[in-house]
Amino acid sequence: MRQLTKREIEILRWTAEGKSSQEIANVLHLSVNTINYHIKKSITKLGVRSEEHTSELQSQFRISYAVFCLK
Repeated sequence: MRQLTKREIEILRWTAEGKSSQEIANVLHLSVNTINYHIKKSITKLGVRSEEHTSELQSQFRISYAVFCLK
């Protein structure tokens, strides 16, 4: 598995919190196309195979990120 960039991690964090591509684009001052590009690259790097798998990874990412923030 290839390593995610800081931007990809940041965007995944926002998606895990339930933000839409448009909302993330507004926060980061980027285009929606750029946000979707990073999401697609992340999905490829993580080997996501389905929507269900995406939801599972988002849930795990949310938990991992919360634990990281507590340290």
